[in-house]
Amino acid sequence: NDSNVTIERCYVNAPIVFGNGANIDCDHDTVRQCVLTSSITCQPSGGTFSAMGEMVYNNIFDAGIDFTTNLSKTSGYFINNDFLYPANFSLQNGVFQNNIFYSPTFAAYGTSNYFANNIVSTTSAASDIDTGNSNQFSISPAAVYVNTNAYPYNSFGTPPAGLSHDGQFQLLSSSPAIGAGFLNSVTVDCGAFGGAAPYVLSGMPDIPSIYSLTVPKQLSNGTINMSISLSAASH
Repeated sequence: NDSNVTIERCYVNAPIVFGNGANIDCDHDTVRQCVLTSSITCQPSGGTFSAMGEMVYNNIFDAGIDFTTNLSKTSGYFINNDFLYPANFSLQNGVFQNNIFYSPTFAAYGTSNYFANNIVSTTSAASDIDTGNSNQFSISPAAVYVNTNAYPYNSFGTPPAGLSHDGQFQLLSSSPAIGAGFLNSVTVDCGAFGGAAPYVLSGMPDIPSIYSLTVPKQLSNGTINMSISLSAASH
């Protein structure tokens, strides 16, 4: 129930609720470079309510978006995400650009949203997404991801051998999502690993991170030197 909050590079195993209650403003929140196993929601209960300018980009979802009600004071930008589950998307005033969808449903308020440069596994009639604006339809996930699974949500928690939980959703070298997006006048890849802020494997922080450290358990009295080894990576 607050504005200008950022959730970044997290594994989120429950819904993210921008706002819940009455007389609440929760504008300009950001969710980026995360793995989400549940939906992003808004849950107004009365009075005034505002959830404007929400930014959701470069995430891997196993869920949809649920703004519950056709709210006039909601808007969001959903850019360069992977939506792996055949979920419902109930919202209006949304901008969906450079995303990869598996069997989405926009039956509720779908026509009030803007769609451009998205990759969709189903036909335009089933997903209620604009057939123009360089949106591509009937694209099998097996042709998109390095995990050549026609049902990507089946492997969300149990990736195939040799692939990580999030790495399995990188793009094949022949993927139709490569170069199919457009952002700020620049051609980009669709999906979480494309765009200006690509998803980072394992949610590693953007500062140097120590992932291995070896230090002696103890030193004898009078010891002048000791050996320490560490391994670090910058992201």
